[in-house]
Amino acid sequence: DREKLEVLASLFVEDLVDVVFGLLEGSVPSKGRISHAFAHIFATIMELDPPRAVRLVMQLLRHEEYETAQLGSGLLASVAKADPAYLMEQIGFAMLSKDRNLNFIIRKLPIAILPSAVVVDWLKQHGVEGARVLARHVPPPYVDNGAPQLNPITEFVMTNFGDDDAVYASFVASLHSGGVFTGPISDWMMLGVALAEHFVAFPIPAIRKWARSEVEYGTQQAEQFRQQEEEEGF
Repeated sequence: DREKLEVLASLFVEDLVDVVFGLLEGSVPSKGRISHAFAHIFATIMELDPPRAVRLVMQLLRHEEYETAQLGSGLLASVAKADPAYLMEQIGFAMLSKDRNLNFIIRKLPIAILPSAVVVDWLKQHGVEGARVLARHVPPPYVDNGAPQLNPITEFVMTNFGDDDAVYASFVASLHSGGVFTGPISDWMMLGVALAEHFVAFPIPAIRKWARSEVEYGTQQAEQFRQQEEEEGF
């Protein structure tokens, strides 16, 4: 009857999903390039078993081949939508265990692809140790309509753990890494000063500390670079 057919169809789909995931997992070579069809097949089947999709992306991220690890990095956003809590759990475990095989950890983790509530819940479970591994990946302070703003993840980390030296140092370091700038270095330094000036009276102590230090140090550095640039004819 119809009910039995539906059960059989469901079992067939489950078996098919298992087979396809198995093929994808087995297609990741120990060396060499991965198939160009991988991403398309992955996108088609990912939502049928999100936890397994997350584990497969983590397998890619651990790969020694740069292109394969980059493929995994490119799939993070899709699995973050499918199962954000499990992805945070897997990434967090890898970071806490100092899994050096995860190529993406040496770069900026796009933590904002995950819902803020998911990341905050993970931080509540793992406390200062969790904050120490995530501090360098939190979204930077920004200004919206002239008002200083923090992403909820950044706000939680710096409110609850900003007095920890390791957390604070990682946060500050993250603000000075990455990005591309052209033109005089003094102008680039003053952009950081201009941003920080909006936060010198911010209610979170660690943010005030960063802002005041950035204004003082950045202004001094900008002036030194400006003098050097003038001497060199920039």
